[in-house]
Amino acid sequence: MRTLALASIALLAFVGCTAPVRIYPARGPLAEQRPVPVITAQVTGLASGTISLRLPSGEKCEGPWALVPQERVDNKLSSLWDSIYGQENYTAKVLGARWHGSGLISRTLGAKIELELFRETVKGSPLQGVARDDSGNEYKITQ
Repeated sequence: MRTLALASIALLAFVGCTAPVRIYPARGPLAEQRPVPVITAQVTGLASGTISLRLPSGEKCEGPWALVPQERVDNKLSSLWDSIYGQENYTAKVLGARWHGSGLISRTLGAKIELELFRETVKGSPLQGVARDDSGNEYKITQ
């Protein structure tokens, strides 16, 4: 519990309560569009919160995210981290990080977007992440 409280305080110092992020389609149907769309999202909360965005189609999406305790990390998106940020990135940076979150965004038409977020515990370090939806799209998330 103390670790979670310290992580929350550190996160408050880094981003406050709201962080805008950009989501870039890396693979899939959206990545094949020209120009490639850039999706803007808002991440709110400290140790948990909400992510909201609007897809290029105009569809509004929103869902919860939360910090993941190190003992509960499931590695489902580890290969996506490595394919987007570079080989062994997940093992070297994300796995075991104090600030590692995950979420599931619901789309209004019923589809889902699964995501993971990561921030180094260095003051001013940017939020990074990856996401995958059930329409065949994979995304890079940056702040």
